[in-house]
Amino acid sequence: MKNQTGFTLVELMVVIAIVGILFVTAIPVYQTWQQRAYGQEATLMAKQIIDGQIMYYLDNDDFFPAVGDDFEIREDNPPADQTQRLQDIEEHLKITIPVGHNLIYEFDNKGEIAGFMLTVRANFPLFKDGKNGLYSYVNPQGEITIFAVVIPM
Repeated sequence: MKNQTGFTLVELMVVIAIVGILFVTAIPVYQTWQQRAYGQEATLMAKQIIDGQIMYYLDNDDFFPAVGDDFEIREDNPPADQTQRLQDIEEHLKITIPVGHNLIYEFDNKGEIAGFMLTVRANFPLFKDGKNGLYSYVNPQGEITIFAVVIPM
C-alpha cells in the first residue's frame, strides 16, 4: 500500500454529487423567499401610497395625479420621464418609490377614486394564492380597498 496524498476520482465524484443535490434543493427555497419579499414590498408600498394619497387629498381636495394624467413607473421607461415622475411622487405624496425592484407601479385618478396597481416583472406570483398584482384605491371619504389580482404578463 502506497502513501499517496490527495483524493480519488470516486471521492471527488461523491462530493460533486452531494453539492449538486444541495444546490438543486436550495433553488425552490430561494425562489419562495424571493416571492415573499416581492409580496411584502408590494404590500408595504401599497400602504405608503394610500397614506400619501389620503394626505394629498386632505391638503388639495383632489388625488394625485390629476384626472387623465395616468402613468406607470417601470424599469424600461425613458429615464427622463421616469425621473420626473419619481420626483412628482416624492413631492406630492411624500414617499420614495424604489426603482430596480422588478415592481411596476401604475397610478390613475378617475376623479372620485385614486387607484394604483403594483405588479411584478418576474415569472412567479407575488402571493401564495397565485396572484401577481395588487390593486388599491381610495375614495374622498377615505375608504380604502386593496385586493390581489391576476394580471397576464
